[in-house]
Amino acid sequence: MSDSELQYTVTRLEIINSTVARKRLGPEGSTKGSKDSESLSPSVTSDSEFIPHESGHSFQLFYDLWFVANLTVFTEYHEIIDVKALSLFIGFVLLLWTTWIQSTFFDARFSGDSIFERITCAFDLGVMVGFAELGTVFTPSPNYQAIFRMASLFLMASRLVLAVKYATMLFQARKYARRRAKMVLLLIIGTLVAAATIYFGISFMLGVDNIPGDALIAWNVVGVVEVILQLEYSRLSDPLSFKGTNLEARMNQLTLIILGEGIIIMIRGINLLVQEKSPLADSLAIGWSPALIAIIGCAIGLIYIIFKIYFDLDHHSETTSRRRTAWVFFHLPFHMALVVLLEGTNKFVVIWKILESSASANSALNGVFEDVRAPSTLTTQEVIGKIRSIVVDQLVLYKPNDTLKTWTHLNTTFANISTIPDMFWSIGVPVDDPTVDRFTDSFKDIVLTVLENIQAFFGIHGPVESATFNLSSLENVAIYSRKTEFKLIFIYTYISAGMVISLITLLHAISKREGWVSFNIYRTAFFISTGVGLTLTNLLATSEILLVNFLSSPWPVPVILICYSVVLIVAHLPFPKSFNGKRKGDSVPFTNKIPQIRQSGPSPQRRPKSRRYMSLHDSRPDVGFEMDEQKEHTRHTGNFV
Repeated sequence: MSDSELQYTVTRLEIINSTVARKRLGPEGSTKGSKDSESLSPSVTSDSEFIPHESGHSFQLFYDLWFVANLTVFTEYHEIIDVKALSLFIGFVLLLWTTWIQSTFFDARFSGDSIFERITCAFDLGVMVGFAELGTVFTPSPNYQAIFRMASLFLMASRLVLAVKYATMLFQARKYARRRAKMVLLLIIGTLVAAATIYFGISFMLGVDNIPGDALIAWNVVGVVEVILQLEYSRLSDPLSFKGTNLEARMNQLTLIILGEGIIIMIRGINLLVQEKSPLADSLAIGWSPALIAIIGCAIGLIYIIFKIYFDLDHHSETTSRRRTAWVFFHLPFHMALVVLLEGTNKFVVIWKILESSASANSALNGVFEDVRAPSTLTTQEVIGKIRSIVVDQLVLYKPNDTLKTWTHLNTTFANISTIPDMFWSIGVPVDDPTVDRFTDSFKDIVLTVLENIQAFFGIHGPVESATFNLSSLENVAIYSRKTEFKLIFIYTYISAGMVISLITLLHAISKREGWVSFNIYRTAFFISTGVGLTLTNLLATSEILLVNFLSSPWPVPVILICYSVVLIVAHLPFPKSFNGKRKGDSVPFTNKIPQIRQSGPSPQRRPKSRRYMSLHDSRPDVGFEMDEQKEHTRHTGNFV
């Protein structure tokens, strides 16, 4: 039996897997074939010094899944409803992305399967576990200095492990690589060691007098500088470039994973919405309204449209190293904007549900307020009973996080109302009676408590705003109670929506080298204008009335979906005949048909070709030329997608 048949596992592990194309350099830089060079992969050219990896293995996908796992952990523990939380979210995603791309740079060029590789991959997964621990307490507070110090040491360890990996490649290629390639490897190793030293120093900076926020800024600056230097190093040596590697596929794969994270966030939000299983839902007119279903459908459709636009405009073709590095680098702001857009879209779904639930509660409470404003025979205890019954229904439907604290506060408010005499209700609520302030303040406190509990149930915590509170109309009180938070969500969602479509267009322009005729240029300008228009929608935030009216409508998510749908449709529009212009030097419109040239005299008699000649030569000699003309016509007109 052969060794392969006796082998128990699928692959036979080596201690260290070599990805070096073993070709000893001659005196003039030419390669001398060795025993190993005759059996190299066809993808290895005569100038190759390392075997490129055009496809990844299972560990790379497994490692990528930890990226989305850490994002999920962070979004579950942190609500992006204020500027501080937004800055922390961007900082965490940036730190996670720069750490991920560092490992991806190595895997794209030298990844293999060996005992050494598996041990180092275990260290990489350990770093991701450290991110999971950091994501739960990612707050710049002195109470978490020990965790931030440990995270800084994790980052140091990840860079040192990568330095050891590159040093192993340098040792293997010491006899076969050119001097330039060796120098680039030394630069990469030096950069990683320098970054590890900085991370080690940051861990000591987290003392009593420093807060973790300073460490976060330092981490991100070092990470971005590392990425820029690595991309520049890849342009210095062709064997160490990303040409022929699976780096583009890894970036596309990460985009899919981030979109999958958006789906996870959306499903988690939907699961939160369906927790209303109380029989009171029908009596309170709370449920899945057509507007809520439409908004959820638009949010899911937006993820699908982004997926189609990104991959329809992604051109995988041979390009220059400058374009390739730019394409990779601009995925950093694209992925960050995409994550923020997906989070903001989910927030709009939750906001609409909050507005619907708050409108139902406010309608019931407003009915009681209107009843007591007119003269009635109600007593103070009857008024309290009416208000209490509505409050009980709401707290049963939306269970408070701290039931004891909530009811203690409400009972105190009810006790304050109970001091009002019964005769106060028989004459109606007078305007000039000082008792009216006691009742209105207490009633306002009850309304805000109910609204705060509803918002906390759907994941938006914190005290509500009591300014600009009008008891005579509770229609938009939910928006006014969270005006600052909702305004921020609106701003960062529409900014990220404009950035996503603009950056996809930029990535398309970088990857598409040919076919830039006038119609395609107009399309590109339209896409950029759409992104700018979505960003400028934030001008609504300058007017409180316009912003409240827009947020109180179900249109924030559908507007983004409509813009993206138009972009996708325009991207697939066929090339119009009106743009089939003339080529330079032509007097007639350019076509792929070859004109037949007539001769003035009689056609000469030709000797018929033999059967053997017809078998060796194509009987249609003009087919090849016509195909060349067709290719030239395609290049001249250009397909956008």
